[in-house]
Amino acid sequence: MIKSNKMEGKKMFDYEEAKKNPAKKDMQETVVKVLQVLLGILMAILHA
Repeated sequence: MIKSNKMEGKKMFDYEEAKKNPAKKDMQETVVKVLQVLLGILMAILHA
């Protein structure tokens, strides 16, 4: 039986493409940082 490496329904992350497109990577990092800050504020409010 041959197993397929393809993830059904999900696009595999293309590392070569990520290296070619630094602007998209920067945008993703910015979005992650913003979400981390919002999550931190939310946790601080809920903890108080």
